[in-house]
Amino acid sequence: MKKLILQMQMSVDGFVGANDDHPWQLWEWGDDISWDDALKRDFNTVFAGIDTILISRKMAEEGYLGHWGNAAKKYPADPFYAFAQRIVEAQKVVLSDRLKTSRWERTVVVSGDLPREVEALKAGEGGDMAVFGGAGFASGLIAAGLVDEFQLFINPAVLGAGRRIFEQGGFQKLLLLGSKAYACGMVVNRYAPAGGLGARRRFQSKKLFGENPLPSSLRLQGAVAAVAAVSIPDGEKTMILVTGATGLNGKAIVREFARQKHEVRALVRDPKRASMVGLGGLAGVELVEGDMRRAQTLGAALEGVDRVLMISTAAEDMTETQCRFVDACRQAGVAHVVKFSGAESNIGYDATRFRFTRMHEEVERYLEGAGMAWTHLRPSQFMQVYLRDAPTIAAEGAFYLALGDTELSPVDVEDIAKVAFRLLRDGGHQGESLDMTGPEALTMADIAARISQAIGKPVRYVDVSPGQRRRNLLAAGIPAGFADALDEQLAERLRRPKSRVHLATHDLFGVRPTPFVEFAQRHAAMFRGEA
Repeated sequence: MKKLILQMQMSVDGFVGANDDHPWQLWEWGDDISWDDALKRDFNTVFAGIDTILISRKMAEEGYLGHWGNAAKKYPADPFYAFAQRIVEAQKVVLSDRLKTSRWERTVVVSGDLPREVEALKAGEGGDMAVFGGAGFASGLIAAGLVDEFQLFINPAVLGAGRRIFEQGGFQKLLLLGSKAYACGMVVNRYAPAGGLGARRRFQSKKLFGENPLPSSLRLQGAVAAVAAVSIPDGEKTMILVTGATGLNGKAIVREFARQKHEVRALVRDPKRASMVGLGGLAGVELVEGDMRRAQTLGAALEGVDRVLMISTAAEDMTETQCRFVDACRQAGVAHVVKFSGAESNIGYDATRFRFTRMHEEVERYLEGAGMAWTHLRPSQFMQVYLRDAPTIAAEGAFYLALGDTELSPVDVEDIAKVAFRLLRDGGHQGESLDMTGPEALTMADIAARISQAIGKPVRYVDVSPGQRRRNLLAAGIPAGFADALDEQLAERLRRPKSRVHLATHDLFGVRPTPFVEFAQRHAAMFRGEA
């Protein structure tokens, strides 16, 4: 079911329009933009999850659709204007009793009972719905109880008088979903109606305003499902649990705790396997047997735990596994759950088109409503995935993928481990989504060049068809279902070939981003076939 998101520019004193001609908005929708880069990126993140736009007749007739269509044509290479292209591509719905037919592309006109028409649109499949209109249009939607999420862009201006949007609906309580301050002076506040449909589905949209350029001391924290985050008293020892400890990232994080001589508890299904992969005997590491899918096995693992890092295998049952584990954490009195999630680095990537990013976001929403403090750690592709290609690089001086000139921004798992350790050790960052990428947006030809530099011999990238790539996966023993998922991921990456670089989380935790060539040098023996 779709969610209806109302975005409004607002003054500090609550007005959405001025009575006089004051230039009060940081961006008046022209070419002169005073928004900072982080706000621009976050604004686009919202639109990545929008596939329907509800628009007033007046705004449509005043040229809104033509304006953004022209902007998309004028700035095709500007990442900021990706949202304009999204507006062009989205289905537009004009609510009007006056208009009978639409004269705009991808636009329909609906009339009649407003609540019935909007609820019918919400019942459709796909992404969320955005609303664009004036104060009167917005007020009508609010008064009818149709808005599921408010995104209020608070500009650093006081108008003293003007137009408001909350005057028709009477008293209502709202839940704060998140609040972000930006270097340009804007503060974006997100709310859902308390107790209503919007509250139950309040986190359905893509990671809204998840990048914050300000230091943590100045950051406005999001509320956690109307429940105050449980704090750990000063001076008490913090018990930390890491799940998925034998996997790629879990193992790296547990080893980081051992390197830092900090105690940690690691949940494993098979202690013997944990010892075989190097976790046995690590100083300060307590291995505890249990299964995230079976709450009755988790008593010892969760006893006395304050913070949990939740990781599990990317499998068809990931959503069910992690949601059950969230329930177990809540019942055990865990204060803070950090979900190890994921966010593709490609600009405009639709997470709903790849089953595992879709599952991650389903779990994120479930955790956000569970009544505990939460944080999402959301790295992009791992540099370590290229170690899978080491055999052909060593034997043939080549690796074979189907990405063409698509860019990715892979991040070193060791960087993620350092961030995760500091986050779990120090706490804080409740209600935040922490995206991570590597320091470079790289094509596969760039990857080949950096591996070549690291190992001192030529390496080339060979572009193959998606069909050939699938056959290669199946021949390597990849299950057909997992190959299907990777086909989904590939298709969306090819559709969105440009990649962002996001190092704010590295900076926030004081972790130096590892360049790909350094990663390749660290694993040079494997790429040469010597390990």
